[in-house]
This record gives sequence, C-alpha cells and structure tokens, in this order.
Amino acid sequence: MGIDYYTCSYCGDTFNDCGHYVSCDCGRHWCSDECAKKDKYRTTKDTCGYCRNEIFEDGDLLKFSLKLLNINKKELIKQYKESK
Repeated sequence: MGIDYYTCSYCGDTFNDCGHYVSCDCGRHWCSDECAKKDKYRTTKDTCGYCRNEIFEDGDLLKFSLKLLNINKKELIKQYKESK
C-alpha cells in the first residue's frame, strides 16, 4: 500500500492521503473541511460546486472568452503586450 499525494482544489497545498482530507466523486480533493466548504462541497450528496456547474476553472473561462472574442492565445498575448 503506497501513499498518494494530492493538490487541494481550493488552496493549492499539497497533502497526502494518510491523514484527513475530503474528496468528491468528480475527482477533486481538498486538504481540509474548510477548503471543501469554500468550494461548496456537500457531504449529503458528495458533490461540489465544480461538478454542479456552480464554480468554473479560470482556464475554462479563458478558453470560452477567447472563443467569444474570436482570437487565439497568441493574439491575446500580442494585444496584452501592446497594451503595456
């Protein structure tokens, strides 16, 4: 039996599976009950804000925004540099 390490979906801390942690059926893990609560994890249904589509990853929102703006990442970087 080995030790697995996870990154907390809320605070980003790394922790192992030997102590107390919280995990959701969608595959997310939190280092504490407090972090899980902040991501709207519900123990009654084993779901979190991500799998209920209440919270979204920044990367997913960025990809969607780029599509709406009809530009790609390279063009976004170019425009960002020019704005400085």
